[in-house]
Amino acid sequence: MIETPTKATVNGVPGQGRPPERRLRVLFLGAGASKAAGLPLTEELLEMVFPRSGSSGWHSVRSATRWRRQLSEALKVLYPAGDSQGFRPTASDFFTALEVVAAVHADRARLPLDAPSLLADLRTEIARGLHGAIAKLTLENTLHGSWFASDDHPQVVITSNWDSLVEQAAASAGREVRYLWPVDAARRRRYTLRRGTVVILKLHGSIDWGTDARRNVSATPIKRYYADLRTPIGASTKFRRGNKRSDLVLRFKSIEGVKDRDGMAVGFDPPLMATMAVGKYDHIGALHDVWDDAYWCLSRASALDIIGYSFPADDLELRTLLRVTTRQAGKAGLAKALDLGVSNPAPEAHERARGFLGGPIRSEYTGAEGWRPHGRKPAG
Repeated sequence: MIETPTKATVNGVPGQGRPPERRLRVLFLGAGASKAAGLPLTEELLEMVFPRSGSSGWHSVRSATRWRRQLSEALKVLYPAGDSQGFRPTASDFFTALEVVAAVHADRARLPLDAPSLLADLRTEIARGLHGAIAKLTLENTLHGSWFASDDHPQVVITSNWDSLVEQAAASAGREVRYLWPVDAARRRRYTLRRGTVVILKLHGSIDWGTDARRNVSATPIKRYYADLRTPIGASTKFRRGNKRSDLVLRFKSIEGVKDRDGMAVGFDPPLMATMAVGKYDHIGALHDVWDDAYWCLSRASALDIIGYSFPADDLELRTLLRVTTRQAGKAGLAKALDLGVSNPAPEAHERARGFLGGPIRSEYTGAEGWRPHGRKPAG
């Protein structure tokens, strides 16, 4: 069924149409969901590159010694306590400061900090580290694998995580994995999905996403190693009209068994990954289609389970997305047709969820490990 928008008004606001019917079951995954499978939390990623002691961690882009020296120098520039042994800022604050320096002060002649290069290498280092960590997992034994093993699997997964764990788990369970909602020839969304299809919307990008200009395998045929985001995993590559633009978002086809070349398993240098900085618009702007689909899906969710997301106050874009898509039309409270659950072992995460979203919210304190589908069957 194709949804046809109306031109009616809601509370006098023209062009909004009547509220959409809520029929979808959606999972929203934060870092805690990946942590439950054995991957680092967001706040632990910087520690993997810049450990407080020893040389263990992720060091393929730069050596451990070089990372330690250059990140130590960066802390001294950005923080009064930066020369104190073991000092680490929060990941959000550190990446925000680096992003501001890169965007505003990168050309200051006397600034002893090459923020653009540091950010690019940090993205690549984290991406390669996550890629290697996932390769060590047995997917069917992860909680993600258990979610997709049943025919009553999630229809839509929306995530702020960069790792490729969820799509690999879904693909290994035989599901058709799409990174954008399917559309017809006229670019209109169909309300229902084919049984066995999973739509995975990655709001902050991915370790294996990037633009044409950032491809690592530039001398090889693009269709062999890369695909447009509209191409499902395992399908023949189909590029959209205008695919020659250098800003076209592509994905590296490593999940389909493409062998990495020259050790570049993620396919991009750097990958398209919005960091934990406050204010990510410059980096998520290229992901407009992904965010548009996320808004569409969340606005039509009858059941929304938010798993492993801590509702940090500085995550402005995601907080706003969740708020505006869970409202009852023209009201401050949650939509009456929405069953919203939060799975997180931290009580403060539930308090922040109610502060941001209102209520009623179904709280589960077992975290991602204890979440199970609540008997709701997929629509369509």
